Amino acid sequence: MISRWPTAWVWRQAREAVLEAHEIGSPLARSACDLRDACISTWLKDHRTALDIVVVAERVGASASSLVRRFPGRE
Repeated sequence: MISRWPTAWVWRQAREAVLEAHEIGSPLARSACDLRDACISTWLKDHRTALDIVVVAERVGASASSLVRRFPGRE
């Protein structure tokens, strides 16, 4: 299992390297999970069927029911 702390440190260093000074203090991509959630939300936004939710769930390694709970209004 990968420790969370080295990942957080690397992520913070990466943000500081690429973001403008005023963006660093903002919530913009505060963690890698923020980017993952934004991606999932975008994929779910345009879903047309329950099968689409299942496909997104498979892509991200989660269950369809967990995505529906985490991203309400997408079912």
